[in-house]
Amino acid sequence: MSQTDTARQIWTELANAGFTPGPIAGILGNAQAESGMISDRWEGDRVGNLPGGYGLLQWTPATKLRDWATACKLNPAAITTQTARIIWERDYSLQFYKPGQTFREWSRSTITPEQAADDFVRYYERPAVINSVIRQLYARSWYDILSPAKLPATATPKPRSDRLIKGQRLNRGQSIASGAYRLVLQQSDGNLVLYDGNTAIWSPMTCGKDAQYAILQGDGNFVVYDGHQKPLFNTKTNGTAANRLILQSDRNLVLYEATGKAVWATMTMRGK
Repeated sequence: MSQTDTARQIWTELANAGFTPGPIAGILGNAQAESGMISDRWEGDRVGNLPGGYGLLQWTPATKLRDWATACKLNPAAITTQTARIIWERDYSLQFYKPGQTFREWSRSTITPEQAADDFVRYYERPAVINSVIRQLYARSWYDILSPAKLPATATPKPRSDRLIKGQRLNRGQSIASGAYRLVLQQSDGNLVLYDGNTAIWSPMTCGKDAQYAILQGDGNFVVYDGHQKPLFNTKTNGTAANRLILQSDRNLVLYEATGKAVWATMTMRGK
C-alpha cells in the first residue's frame, strides 16, 4: 500500500466518524512526521521496542495501543485499528488536552490544516521539543491531495461486515449484514432497524429524533446518539466487557464479551 493509499484510508475512516477536513489533515501531517505513515512502525525501527512508540502516531509506550487492540481482538498493525483508536480517544476525551476545547469539538472544527497540525502536536503528541513547521507542511499537502472536492466518489467504503467491534460505529445510511439480515441506521429518518429481507423485525424506534450514529463504546454499551450527543437508545451494558456486536446467521443481534458470554440480544432468532 502506498503512502497516499494509507492517507486516503485514514482520511475516509475519520471523515466517516465526523472529523472535518482541517483536523484530519492535521492528524495526517503528524502521522507522516511521526511514522512516515507506516502503521507497523516501531520507534527507532527497533521491532519489539515496547517502552518506545508504535504505529502511525507512535503511541507511547507501544503497549498503550497494542494492549488496547489485543483486548478488542484487533490487529494492532492495521490502519483500521489505529483509526478506531483515534475515534475511541475522541469519544472518551482521551490523549488530546487543549485548554477550552474538547477533542470532539476540535475534531469538528473548521480550522486550517496548519492550525490543526500545530494543535495536534501540542495537545496530543506533546513532545519535549515542538516543531510544527514540517507537520504543517505535510498537513497542507495532504489537504490539497485529499480534501473532499478532490476525493474520488468511490472513496467512502460501505460497511460489509456482520459486526461492530469496540470503538466502531454506524453512521446514518450505514449497515452491517448477515445474509438476508441487515441492521441499518436509516439515512432517511435515523431509525435503527433490523431487517429480514424487506421486513422490519426489530427497532428501538429512534426515527424522527435526529439520530446520527450508533457506537459500541469502550465501556461495553451500544448507544445511538443524536446530533447533540444525547443518547436515544442504549443496551444498558456499560461496565461489562462487551467488545463485539454480531448480527448472526440465525437473525439474532447479540452483544458478546471476549469470553464468548452474551450480555444482550434482540432475541430475534428465526422461529421466535
